[in-house]
Amino acid sequence: MTDCKLCTVPTNNPEVCSFCLDYQPPADALRVEHPSWLIATGDTERLEVLRSPLVTGACRMYEPVRRFIADNGLVLAARETFEDPEWMHGSVEVSVFVPPASRNASYALL
Repeated sequence: MTDCKLCTVPTNNPEVCSFCLDYQPPADALRVEHPSWLIATGDTERLEVLRSPLVTGACRMYEPVRRFIADNGLVLAARETFEDPEWMHGSVEVSVFVPPASRNASYALL
């Protein structure tokens, strides 16, 4: 058995478990996967983006993420960079995008 590359559940399949293989995300969701380069998962309420510092906002592989953020009016709520040897250039930038009302409600609690 190996771990599923997407959800880490043990599986007999070579790459992903049977659930992830058949999973179709909801229409209002985004899932972009370029391991070690760019991973974006979420929906119109919360989008989490992990990317190598080599992936800029102008990169072609980032286009679906940029378009999803713009089309749904999402704004940056948090961003942090971590060292991680499994990512290209040895680090990963983690960003969370939410609707403006969600971000502003968080700031009101401070």
